[in-house]
Amino acid sequence: MSEPNRAGTQSPAPPPCADAGAAVDVLWTGGWDSTYRVLDLVFNHGHPVQPHYVIAPVREGSPYEVAAMEAIREGVERRGRGALLAPVRQSSEDDLDPDPVSMRQIRQLRSQGRMGLQYEYLSGYARQRLGGRPLDLSIEKAVHPGAFDFLGGHVVPAPDSVGGGYTLPPDVEGPLGLFLPFRFPLLDLTKQDMEEAARQAGFVDLMALTWFCHTPHRGQPCGQCSPCRDVVTEGLGWRLSKRAHVRRLLLPAHRAVAGARRRLGAARRRATGAIGEAASPLG
Repeated sequence: MSEPNRAGTQSPAPPPCADAGAAVDVLWTGGWDSTYRVLDLVFNHGHPVQPHYVIAPVREGSPYEVAAMEAIREGVERRGRGALLAPVRQSSEDDLDPDPVSMRQIRQLRSQGRMGLQYEYLSGYARQRLGGRPLDLSIEKAVHPGAFDFLGGHVVPAPDSVGGGYTLPPDVEGPLGLFLPFRFPLLDLTKQDMEEAARQAGFVDLMALTWFCHTPHRGQPCGQCSPCRDVVTEGLGWRLSKRAHVRRLLLPAHRAVAGARRRLGAARRRATGAIGEAASPLG
């Protein structure tokens, strides 16, 4: 493998696989993990990719995720690999049919630990829109509690996963059935592992275009939402600006002040109610 230049690019890229076959269906959000999966397939394996994106209307970061995917695609095209990256198939969470089973499964999982609500509608999307094909879900080897902890002891190797990966056995029982439509290609990698691998492969500069914040502040990561805090604990604190780091460090104080204000307001309402009862005439 040739050495990457100072810009983080590398030439020449490996040629497309002659036996690439069908495109790999990948859930792509414009975030770090899913972007690594897309770029690893395109640049390291020369394999075609069919990205999927499910818009959650309530998430303020969605327009930024779309913009990140567009910028990354432009970078892929500049390097002559655009033909391997199909147009993103977009859908909305609101377009999916409600699934009582998935709703029950996500409630059960969340009662046992940290689990994002998005997995309920992502599972529904994979079941309803992919016709039985597996969808690559880029859950990484995390350093904080989450989906990785639920899956770790239950997955088995997925021989059909390009570059390696895992899946759940078809007879898995209980709420983990929520994840049956997925393959997990990144369970062996941390975010820092991906950063180093992307640097070695020459596309780390494209990784820097990814988006992660749920509640942007003036067009930049806020530093206070869960994904912003996670990038710091996962060793990618360089992705936050100095101001975002300040907001992150001030978050406990802000929460303490907000809690004190709520308690004070509740105490005032109780006191007002008590005074009103004392002043009311006896009936």
